[in-house]
Amino acid sequence: MEGRWFKYKNSVINLNKLTGFHARKVEKDMVAYCDVGVSKTKKWMLSADHHALDAFATKEDALKLAEAIISGKYDIKK
Repeated sequence: MEGRWFKYKNSVINLNKLTGFHARKVEKDMVAYCDVGVSKTKKWMLSADHHALDAFATKEDALKLAEAIISGKYDIKK
């Protein structure tokens, strides 16, 4: 297992292979296609490249998770 891996909920991802994190506001017609819990109160989705991680009420909350992942809070220890 080369690289720096992290685990968040059901996702295990190699951080070294990511190009970035993206916080996107999910439109009403796309809610049915999101499997991370997007709802009326949680309209922002954080994804690592094309891997949806979680839904949040605000963009700032989503970016806080990205910062925590980068800082190593969710790293898988060898």
